[in-house]
Order: sequence, then C-alpha cells, then structure tokens
Amino acid sequence: MDTALQTLDELFSKDVHYAIPSYQRRYVWQEEDQWEPLWADVKKAAETYLQYQSKALRAHFLGAIVLQQKENKLTEPLQYEVIDGQQRLTTLQLLLSAVKNTLMELRQDKAGYLKSLIYNQPLFAEQQLLKITSTRHDQAAFRIVMTHPEEAENSNSRLAQAYRYFSDQVSEWLSGIDESQLAERSDSLLTVLKSKLQFVVIETESDDDANLIFETLNARGTPLLAWDLARNYIANHTRSGMATSLNLDEFSSDWWQEETGRGKERRTRIDSLLIAWMTMRVVKRNDPQTGLPASAVDTRTARAVFDAFQRYVRVHEGAVERVAADLIQVSEHYRKMLELSDNSPLGVFLQRWRTLPSGGFNSVVLWLLAELDGTEAEEEQRQQACAVIESYVVRRLLTGKSRGGGGQDTLRLVTDLLNLLSLSGKEHIGDKVANYFDRLRDSNQRMACPSDQDLRGALEKDFPLYGAEGKLNRRQTVMVLRAIEAHLRDDVLDLPINFTIEHLLPQKWTRTHYPHPDASVDLDSDPEARAEREILVSTIGNLTLVTRKLNARLSNGPFSEKKAKLNQYDVLLMNNHLQSMQKWDEGDIRRRSRQMAEYCAEIWPAPDKLSDGTLVE
Repeated sequence: MDTALQTLDELFSKDVHYAIPSYQRRYVWQEEDQWEPLWADVKKAAETYLQYQSKALRAHFLGAIVLQQKENKLTEPLQYEVIDGQQRLTTLQLLLSAVKNTLMELRQDKAGYLKSLIYNQPLFAEQQLLKITSTRHDQAAFRIVMTHPEEAENSNSRLAQAYRYFSDQVSEWLSGIDESQLAERSDSLLTVLKSKLQFVVIETESDDDANLIFETLNARGTPLLAWDLARNYIANHTRSGMATSLNLDEFSSDWWQEETGRGKERRTRIDSLLIAWMTMRVVKRNDPQTGLPASAVDTRTARAVFDAFQRYVRVHEGAVERVAADLIQVSEHYRKMLELSDNSPLGVFLQRWRTLPSGGFNSVVLWLLAELDGTEAEEEQRQQACAVIESYVVRRLLTGKSRGGGGQDTLRLVTDLLNLLSLSGKEHIGDKVANYFDRLRDSNQRMACPSDQDLRGALEKDFPLYGAEGKLNRRQTVMVLRAIEAHLRDDVLDLPINFTIEHLLPQKWTRTHYPHPDASVDLDSDPEARAEREILVSTIGNLTLVTRKLNARLSNGPFSEKKAKLNQYDVLLMNNHLQSMQKWDEGDIRRRSRQMAEYCAEIWPAPDKLSDGTLVE
C-alpha cells in the first residue's frame, strides 16, 4: 500500500471520482461534534494566515483516509473507492461548495478557484461530474445540495443541514467588513482550503488490505458501529455482485439507524439486531467449570460484537453470503417484534412484550418468530411458547422479583432456552419451554417462576404497583390493566386504544372525602395508618383505566362524584362494579386486589398449566 500526505488541492483538483460503496454508513456527522470543530479549525487557520501570512502557518492535519483505486476507462476520471473517511470527504465537499457559493453571492471572482475542487470536466458522464458519489441512500440529497442548493433550503436531510451551517458561518465571517478586508479574508480562506488542510491518504492494493484497515481505523468522527464493521466484512468477502443482491442498503435507513434503549444499553436498532441475532445463533451450552455460557456474545464494544461475528462466519467455513442472507431474513422478524400491533394472538403478545423488562429474552422470542413461521402447527407451538415466556416475565414483574434483562442468572436461562430450542423438534417446542420453566423451581429457586400462591400473596399484601411507591412504569401498568379488561371481555378486538391510569382513592386524598374505615383512626395524627394508606394507593386494587382523563377536581374529589363521572364516560367492564359502591377505603382496595390477583393468575398461568398445550389469549 502507498501512504502520502495530500492537501485538498492534491486530492480534488485532478479529474477524479471518489465512490462511497453502498455498504458504507450513511452520512451521520452533526453540528456540535463535527461541523463546528471543523469550521473552528478552518477559521482559526485563515485568521492566522491573515495575521502572519504563510511564514508561520503550518498545515492542519485532518486525519487519515483509505482509498482503493479501481480500473477506469479512458473516458472516465480516475476511479477510487472510499474505504474509510467518507464522512470527512463528504463534509469537506459541502464546505467547499458553501464557500464557493457565498463568494459568488459577494461578487468575489476568486470563487472560480474552488470549482475544480468540486466538479470534474463536463466531458465526463453526468454521474461523474461531482468529485464524490455518496451512498445510494444519500446520493439524491447530496446531488441536490451540491448542484442546486436553493432547492434544499427546507430539506431536513443531514447533508442539507451541514451545507446551511457552513454557508451561515462563512457568510458571518465575511460580512460587516469593507471591500479590501473582504478580498483579504477571501484569499486567506481559499489558501487554507486549497493548501493548508492535509490528510494522510492510504491507497490499498487489495480487498484484504482495505478490509483490515477499515476494521482497525476509527478516526475523528462518529464511532464505528458493530454493523459498520460487519457490513464492510460482508462486502469484502462476498462474490462479485452478491453484496448488492443481499440488499444491505436497507440497514442504512433512518429506522435501523435510530438509537433506542437507555444508558449503556443505548444502541442503534441495527446493532441491537446484530447482537440478538448473534446470541440466538452462537450461544452454546454452559461451561461446567464456570457455569457461564461458553460463547455468550460480548456486547461491551462494537469491536467485541464484530469479533463474535467473524468467529461465527469462520465456523461456517466462510459462507458469508449464507450468513448474511440469514441475518436479513431474521431482520424481518426483528422488525415485526418491534412494530407488529394487530389483534392477532402474536400481535397482542408483542404489544405486551414491548412493555416488559424482557432484556436477554428478546433473542429467544426472535428465535421463535424466525424459526416457527411455517405451518399452523408451528404457529400454535410458537403461541404456546410465547405465552409461557410472557407469563414468566409478568409474574416476576408483579411479585417484585424481576431482574430486568441483566445478570448472569438471566443469561444462563437464555442460554438454556436457546439450546433447548435448537435441539428440539418444532412440533413440541411449546411443551418443552413450559416444562423447562416448571422445572426451574427445583433447579434454580431464585429464578423460578412465581406460583399462584406467590402471585396472590404479592398483590394481596399491598405490593405497590404504580404511583409514588410503585414498582411498574406507566406502560407496564397500562398493559396489565388492559389485559385484565380484555380478559373480562373475553375479546381484545373492541377494546379502546388510549388509556389513562386513574387512582380510585386519589394520590392527593383528603380525610374528609376518604375517611379511614375505622372511625377511631385519625389519619392526620396516626403515622402508621397514613403510611399504610400511601402504599395502598399504589396497589393494583386501587388502579383502573379511563378513556378520558378526569380533571383534578373530580379526580381528587369525593368518591360519589368520581363514580358518576366514570359511569358517564367509560365503558370498561373493570369499572362496572364501582357503581354499587357507596365509599372507597382500605377494605375495598384489598378486596379488589384479591379479585385482580385472580384475574392475573388466569391471564398469565403458571408453566405447569401451559405444558399440555393450553393456549391463552
């Protein structure tokens, strides 16, 4: 490979075409992290040049770019593929265009000196007139910005935003000065752009060199995703034309690139898919010495995820096309897992599942979606297995035993389940999953599925569900109450969509409207009774759903007024029995909690009740 320092003039002034491959990441640079620092560097260099001229101004280093020269016809400009550095090259073209257009608006004839850095000679084909061809996803927006920027004035594309940012900054720096100063500043800016910005340009000789460099480089800019590395690997290890036929471009869309999750678990959807897919494909039996999964996917860094991907491909004798095709096929089910919201049994399950602290179990659900999607019998087995897993997670949530998605215990369960699924015949998957969770009470008591007694005990013993003391968030609480309403109706089809949670005994209760059932108890002076009530307010027996939010006066007012409003506006069966109530206090809440606990036990049966193939709604 060849390595050399090059200025923008050396990089762009010749007739050359830099193609950004379709497998590369779309344009993602943004103002605070990249545009602003770049412009600050350029402006500082121009101001230094103005003050000291070239004697004291050193070239400013912009990092490394990796290129691979391709064969070109006599009628074509030099052809290069951009292996790394496409974000910087694209941004610099936007900056050059913004400077050129601003100078033209200010009637500075020096703008012409930048045209050769942006356009090739007009004798070349139209698609090669610009120095850069962006990715398929960005190309249309890039071409409009570079050739007709006025048409991109109201565009929300990241490329148009970058162009507008640089145009505004250049205009501001060149405004409010006389003609002499304008000429001097224009000269200094052109000099810096053409000859004082430098790259280390690495030209590779083979695909292997290009792939290796791409994997190890992470220059200034947005850190590489695990998918960036995997996509580059696929593109460089597939037969000619196969990468295009695999349609990897879809993973560059806004939906796949959007970040989801919280904290250290925050990732783009495409990286989350890669991790879930890798987990369901590479997980092995537990190591008998450590008790830990022998090949659990290390998700701490993008590089670690990519290393697992490489190992998986090599184990499959380098069948990159087959591995990539499998990922694409699974991605359709992953998207379904995140978006399907119809009233089918699977749609209802997935709506509930998305509210739960499911964590590592996502890879198990993804396996069930991807592998059991054929016959009616397979769909029944999938429905049964999903019902078991949902019951397990919900029961642990409602009893306060949920550990979210983390921890070695959950990892062991996921490992065991994936091994069970991969080694079992599809015709018995549902029963095997149910039996596995049923046996947990003997093999791993800490992670066992709570029994009916556990569930009733928690909900009847003042378990705070939602509110100031609650353990569930709003979406989880709505899901539980909505499931109870569907259970009462024995049908989810005519259930309203939007709900608000209402505390029957208000969170801001007054002793006047809601006295203690024991007349001898003074809630103002008895801290124990007051504390007991504060917890009861958050329990399942005190919660309901309303389709129209009550105003604060009604919500905190007497129970008789609240009851009348519920009767006027709501059609929910769970609220029907309230019409016969004359009051609402501690005893009423506990009685309703017992009833709600029974409903929950019926909606989310224990594993032993699902092992015979019984399905739930």
